[in-house]
Amino acid sequence: MGQNSSTSLSVIGTGVASLFAGSVGSAIGTGVAYPLDVLKTKAQTSLDGVEESTPTRIRNIYERDGIGGFYGGVRTTMIGKAMISGVSFGTNMLTLSALNSSVPWGAFPKMLVAACMAGFVSTLFLVLPVGPRP
Repeated sequence: MGQNSSTSLSVIGTGVASLFAGSVGSAIGTGVAYPLDVLKTKAQTSLDGVEESTPTRIRNIYERDGIGGFYGGVRTTMIGKAMISGVSFGTNMLTLSALNSSVPWGAFPKMLVAACMAGFVSTLFLVLPVGPRP
């Protein structure tokens, strides 16, 4: 009995660590890539029809808004992506750990099932309504 409970605690600890690692990794990745997304969005939504080079666009954003101009709205995006990635990574690891301890399949089928479960749970997490409905 002691080995079973320590195994389940180990699986839960691994899942929590994966949730945390996925969240942090996603938040950092979002922070690094966000300025590029801002540049892309500015290029796509240019209303004056004048084509600017990327260095010119960077200089204009910096002169107008400073460094903050490249990170406007990043907090909300970072939190949302961190939550989704954390749930996905945690689900993947929990499923993989559970399958490794109880199912005699090969590695690839276990990884495939774990990936499918992670995709299902994170998609479900995205579509569930949050807050009161009108």
